[in-house]
Amino acid sequence: APVAAAPVAAAPVAAAAAATDDPRAAAAALEAPPPPKPAPVPVLTPASVKASLGGCFAKRRVGRSPTVQTSIQSTLRITVRGDGSVASVRFDPPLKPDLQLCGQLVYGGRFERSASPEIFIPITIEP
Repeated sequence: APVAAAPVAAAPVAAAAAATDDPRAAAAALEAPPPPKPAPVPVLTPASVKASLGGCFAKRRVGRSPTVQTSIQSTLRITVRGDGSVASVRFDPPLKPDLQLCGQLVYGGRFERSASPEIFIPITIEP
């Protein structure tokens, strides 16, 4: 004959409620903790994106040859959805793969609602 499985999650709560005669303690044992508040989504601006990219580029260029001085210029093209979230990013011309990764920093933020669905940010990487 089939055996019914005992509810696993409810057993400790029921045991805790039965262990006390205080109805408030029993009710508190049944309440779930409130869910954590989501982290605020950062508001992006072209200046904040440029600053974040500069920090990322600097970290990735550590250890380069001090005798070779190169300057890299590109434009970051950001496609923005109607709600301000980032749909896509692209460097034109493309950068080396390790530097391209810096463009992903903008995906966690949101731009203020804009009339333009694309934002172009000129980038210069100095030694």
